[in-house]
Amino acid sequence: MTADTPVDIIVQQGFAWFGDRDLRIYFNILPGTAKSGDTAENTFTIKADAPIDTTPARITLDASRPGRQYDGLGGNFRLQDPVTDPPVIEYCLDNLNVTWGRVEMPWSAWHPDEHVDPLKAAQSGNLDRRVESAMQMAQQLSRKGMPVIVSAWYPPAWAAKGELFSRNDDGLRGNALNPVKMQSIIRSLTAYLLHLKQAYGVEAVMFSFNESDLGINVRQTGEEHADLIKNLGAFMASKGLATQMLLGDNSDANTYHFIQPAIQDPAAHKYIGALSFHSWRGCDPWTLQIWADAADEMNVPLLVGEGSINAAAHRYPDVFLEPYYALDEIERYIRILSICQAKSILQWQLTSDYSVLTGGGVYGTEGSLRPTQRFWNLKQLGLTPKGSFYLPATCDHPEITCAAFGDIDDGIYSLHIVNDGAERQITVTGLPQSLKSMDIYTTNPDKDMKKGKRIKVKEGMAEFTLEAAGYTALIGSSI
Repeated sequence: MTADTPVDIIVQQGFAWFGDRDLRIYFNILPGTAKSGDTAENTFTIKADAPIDTTPARITLDASRPGRQYDGLGGNFRLQDPVTDPPVIEYCLDNLNVTWGRVEMPWSAWHPDEHVDPLKAAQSGNLDRRVESAMQMAQQLSRKGMPVIVSAWYPPAWAAKGELFSRNDDGLRGNALNPVKMQSIIRSLTAYLLHLKQAYGVEAVMFSFNESDLGINVRQTGEEHADLIKNLGAFMASKGLATQMLLGDNSDANTYHFIQPAIQDPAAHKYIGALSFHSWRGCDPWTLQIWADAADEMNVPLLVGEGSINAAAHRYPDVFLEPYYALDEIERYIRILSICQAKSILQWQLTSDYSVLTGGGVYGTEGSLRPTQRFWNLKQLGLTPKGSFYLPATCDHPEITCAAFGDIDDGIYSLHIVNDGAERQITVTGLPQSLKSMDIYTTNPDKDMKKGKRIKVKEGMAEFTLEAAGYTALIGSSI
């Protein structure tokens, strides 16, 4: 590594155990104390050389021990751009196998004035445009047969403690709910869900405050979260709603302590429909296992309410087109599926925000809407039939992540493999004896879910060449 002028350089190796296998290089461009207006320039030349690991790998699965059931890919549909969102949503719904949906409750627009009954106002035709659009979005997803989660971000000022959108004295984000207004809060939230059901024919399967462990934008303690589950859950049930509460919906997997008060409170359990975290951070195997164990303890499905890898990526949207980003994202998904046996991972988002499409004005890109490598990853993941069961699957190579599924009724078996290294030979064992062949699909910078030569399966074993730095799916039927 060379530079035009002397500079401090830090090279840091990531920790594979924490899901970070990258080598990171930090360049000191502006040494000392920089101030506004300062500029600096340097040119770096980097050369890398290392032995290429092409050792064969073995994947072992057990088709005789099905685990939890998998529903497939989900999506977030929080509307933010009335111009670019609709065509992106239409494209994704037409071309991806989406089985779960999550939409926003624009709570602050639904009930801005505490002294006005929002349900009566809505029934008389006085409905804010943002609320109407959000409810129509839920209706569109519901008509496609999806269960729909409703999540609230921004509270109305009357329902919050302190000044909205300001940092608190303790440095925490978001606003706590005003305990004095709690009954009004519960009635307000329930009224929204009632109107969604009565006027749009959508009964939300679950409700949550988005990332309330962090305060985006309602902030709760674990104890407050447990109390809301009990109180709001009971009130919704008293009004005839089947809507349950989403436990957690955490900002990332690291904050698992947030869900413990509700887990330890038996009175909350009957109102909890599923467990949820967002996959932005903390997805090392050890932490993911905590969530898997919590779902087992509660005997409820586990959802990844927001799926992706970098919450700040929207600040540099060109990164969404980078092959490494696409590979890291799908590797994280396959790792989560393998360890957590999630019911669904809901992509953030299937709109123009963090979009898996480019063109059409998305982040200012020109031309017609077109799929990216991230889109093809999702489409390939969607090859697994809804209702498949997880099958235990492990690989003996650290650069390979895998997850397996079996649709027992229809005899369809799916194996998803992410290779973060070089091309190598793969042997798969433990496939059903009745399986004779499998189709193979590959997505990488050069291939968009390209179908390859059919792979033979003999006595539960298959052998093939796994392409470098890509995502491969094998799908086969034993019937």
